[in-house]
Amino acid sequence: MKSNINVKGSTFITTVAGLLLTGASIVTFVTSDKQNTKNFSLNFGLLSLGLTVGSVTASNLMATKVLGEDERATNKFTSEIKGLDRINTELKDRLFAQKTVLTEHETKVNELEKLVVEKDIVVQNLRVAFENLQRETVIKHRELDAQLARENTDRVDLYAGIIKAFSSDLNYKVDESYNGLARSVESKLASPKYTVLHSRLQEFWNKLSESLATSRKLLLDLQEIEFSTTELTDIYFAISGEIATRKVQYRNLLNTVERTTLKEFEEELRERRDPKNYVPKSKVIQALDSNDAYYGNQKDYFSTALSQQLENLNNLRENVSDLINQIDEKNLEIANLKSEINQNRKPLKWTLANSRELEIGNMIIDYFWKDGTGYYLDRSFHESDGYDCKLYFQIDRNPRQIVENELNERSEELQQFCRVLKPVTFKYSGSKGLMVATVTLKERPKAEPLADISRICKPHTFFKAAVSGYERWRVTGGSQAGKSPTAQFIADAITAYSSKEVKVRLFNPQHGSKKDNWQYRAEGRNAEECLKGFKTLGDEIKYRQSKKLSTDTFDLFIFDELDSIIDEMGATKVKQPLRYAIKQASHQDVGIIIIGQSSAANVVSGMTWSDWNSTAQFHLGDNAKLFIENRWDKEPELRDEYLKQFATVRDFYQRKNDELGLTISDYGYFRFAFVAIPNQKAYFIEIPAFIFEPVEKPEASAQLDEKIEPIAHAVRSTAQPTPENCPKCGSTNLGTHGALRHKCKDCGKTWKSK
Repeated sequence: MKSNINVKGSTFITTVAGLLLTGASIVTFVTSDKQNTKNFSLNFGLLSLGLTVGSVTASNLMATKVLGEDERATNKFTSEIKGLDRINTELKDRLFAQKTVLTEHETKVNELEKLVVEKDIVVQNLRVAFENLQRETVIKHRELDAQLARENTDRVDLYAGIIKAFSSDLNYKVDESYNGLARSVESKLASPKYTVLHSRLQEFWNKLSESLATSRKLLLDLQEIEFSTTELTDIYFAISGEIATRKVQYRNLLNTVERTTLKEFEEELRERRDPKNYVPKSKVIQALDSNDAYYGNQKDYFSTALSQQLENLNNLRENVSDLINQIDEKNLEIANLKSEINQNRKPLKWTLANSRELEIGNMIIDYFWKDGTGYYLDRSFHESDGYDCKLYFQIDRNPRQIVENELNERSEELQQFCRVLKPVTFKYSGSKGLMVATVTLKERPKAEPLADISRICKPHTFFKAAVSGYERWRVTGGSQAGKSPTAQFIADAITAYSSKEVKVRLFNPQHGSKKDNWQYRAEGRNAEECLKGFKTLGDEIKYRQSKKLSTDTFDLFIFDELDSIIDEMGATKVKQPLRYAIKQASHQDVGIIIIGQSSAANVVSGMTWSDWNSTAQFHLGDNAKLFIENRWDKEPELRDEYLKQFATVRDFYQRKNDELGLTISDYGYFRFAFVAIPNQKAYFIEIPAFIFEPVEKPEASAQLDEKIEPIAHAVRSTAQPTPENCPKCGSTNLGTHGALRHKCKDCGKTWKSK
């Protein structure tokens, strides 16, 4: 602004001077008579006028330029001031937010301190309650033992009462039946009607005495036997059968009199009809007339008696037949009951023992059942890793509690009986309520040298480079094998190594479940939407085929839980778009990752290995074995070689997990997979550690890298203070069980470090 004022002042002076000189030149030109003077005055006037106009013009130009620079400088300073004001406002807002967070943090710290105090009080109360519960448990055990003793005494008294009542009833039946038969025989011996049967009745009397003696002996045996339904029923039916037999014999013997009388009557008639014995007609008529009434009465009497005896005989025959049928039915029921009792008394065995482990389990059951001990070892289930087998048995049907020491006394005998490498040992599992038998099937192979493992299994550091070069993947594994995290690792590797922008499109029918750990947004959240995703994948491939220029975006489609999609929507709807995507995806900058549990080729009905040959196969854990057995079933040499490598890798990582006390849900759990990429040699690879919790300190990661043994990631350092008490028994006698777990030396419980 000052320069502008200076310019205007000097311009004003120059203009005034130029005007004065111009005026003077004009006056001189007008007043002078000399031509030279006029010419000079005219020239000087014009020069002065030009100088004046030039000065004014320059002044205006200079003023305009200076004003423009001032305006630009003013706008610049104004913008900077506004920016500083905005920064100042943001800093004030951040300061206020930090103060708010600090206040909330202090409030939470106070709440946590109060919560810790309350938890300590609760823990103390729980400890007191646990001690009270232990004392009450001891008291209850004593009460139950006393009650069991009383029940045993009551049961013995009940058995004795049953035997006594049964014996009294049989004794009454024997006395009543034999005394009735004896009285009847005595009356028949005294009757002249049965004179012809005296000898046979006397013989029957002797047999009756023998039967009575036999029944008495059985009744005496009944008093001496222990309570047994089989023996009781045997004695009962033996006595009842003997009585029934004697009664039937006696009835048949009495029927002999009627048959003899009829025979004598027929003989008399025959003699009377003999011509030699004829008498005169008049005498006969007279005799007949005199005896007509008598013989008529006798005839009626004998006819009635004969009819009655015949009816009695038919009734007796029917009764005997019914009795025999009833006896046969009862004997059949008794046989069936005996068979059922014997069958139910036997221990439960594995019906389809189609493996060496189950055969040994059945041999152990038979051994203890048939060796005289009569122990019930009912089959439950078994676990085996090919080297050691654990057989679980129910022991609740035994009349008393069986302790493991009783079974371990037979360990060496069982080793020879079952033909196994080591003595069979027994241990009772309180958590399962089962007796566990440990059987060694074969010796575990010695630890493979580090060089052998490195030769057949690539370390996890090669994971990204190994999987990033292929864009169509099939990932399978069992439950909790880690399929989804592994697929996410593959997607991350493809994204990191791709030269284009990668767009991940996830279709997960189990969206929102407790195992949904995906970090990508799901476009498909149920089976129907996932099926539409397959169709969308096909449409995207066709769209890109129709374009002349390739797109700058690489679309990576991920389909989780293929088995669930097939179960709900049907294999027919999935097969066509899946096969099309497998064949055509990579040609159009489209990738696909298919995740499922089954490693079979026909997981989608109708598909074969030739349909899957365009995908890279990634099979985790035991799925690797199933894949190898199915994929190379017609190439036994290659299959056996891969299976041998699988056993080596599996045993190695199993041993590492056991040594460190890692479970499948722990950070650092060792996992491996079998990778088969088209036109490449298949190999095993270690999977990077799944991140279940954030790493707290960079120093810990540095320590982990130093402890890698031998090619796998190691478990993060967990140097934490040992807890004061065992959560199960409250003992303070604690040790460690691997790097992440504690173990109680008193009760044997292990638990994960907090």
